[in-house]
Amino acid sequence: MRNDDPLTERLRRWGHAQVNRFALSRADRSVHVLDKVRDHAPLTRELVGRDVAGRRRFMAARSGVEGMSMLPMWAVSPIRSANGADHPHDNPEIAVDTGTPDELRWVNRAVASMHRQYPLRALILRTEFTVSTRR
Repeated sequence: MRNDDPLTERLRRWGHAQVNRFALSRADRSVHVLDKVRDHAPLTRELVGRDVAGRRRFMAARSGVEGMSMLPMWAVSPIRSANGADHPHDNPEIAVDTGTPDELRWVNRAVASMHRQYPLRALILRTEFTVSTRR
């Protein structure tokens, strides 16, 4: 026997939307994130291969401060920079939260309100309409 009242049907649609709310990202992976960073930090190529003192002098000369021959230690990373990054290989797709459809957001608000007063009942409601089980 199946209950066909409109509230139960909306709760079923809400449960289906909750379970399937994460979608796979089809983002463009032809350009690596570090390749985009080079546009914002054009001097990094000139810093590669220098020791710490060389980088401090190089950056001080381009800082615009008159008389500064070397940047202070706190302003420069002590680790020599080398681009050892590579393009990602066989990374899994990223899940993106698509959210709940607008016409079912009232159910989210109602369940959240129920959870504040009756947490066990809210858990039972979520389990009933979001967990797929055989009966």
